[in-house]
Amino acid sequence: MVAVTADGRVCARGGNTHGLLGVEPRGGQPGRPVLVPGPRDVVQVAGGSDVAYALDRDGTVRAWGRGAGGALGDGDRQDHASARPVRVNGLPEIRRIAAHGLTGYAVDTAGGLWAWGSGLTLGEHASRTARPVRIPLPGPALDFSGHHAITGTE
Repeated sequence: MVAVTADGRVCARGGNTHGLLGVEPRGGQPGRPVLVPGPRDVVQVAGGSDVAYALDRDGTVRAWGRGAGGALGDGDRQDHASARPVRVNGLPEIRRIAAHGLTGYAVDTAGGLWAWGSGLTLGEHASRTARPVRIPLPGPALDFSGHHAITGTE
């Protein structure tokens, strides 16, 4: 579980096997939420399967936890982990994020939908999902949840 505090910091609770709590050494499960070191001025968080994402006021997305199948957006599809939140590179300014399983999603300020991770079926993009890819839509993404997006007209 991840949450944003009133002052824009990130709190996490649960297992730390894959670094989801943002601390080393990995492992264990404290009985109370802990502050994740690093992200500041966060406006939204999203949690997937042992992976978490934070969106800050500047539109930057950070990821930490389990990176299997490219879930960290770092280009590595191997099953690895990062307890330190790292910037998801290759994204424009983002206004909204979501997660589903080992997949991260983001909508940019122009309504473009971006995704990375192992839960995507993107045809020609499937082999490149360890880094964010823009998903073609018939119009700008207005909102999204899980594997579904609501689009407007262009």
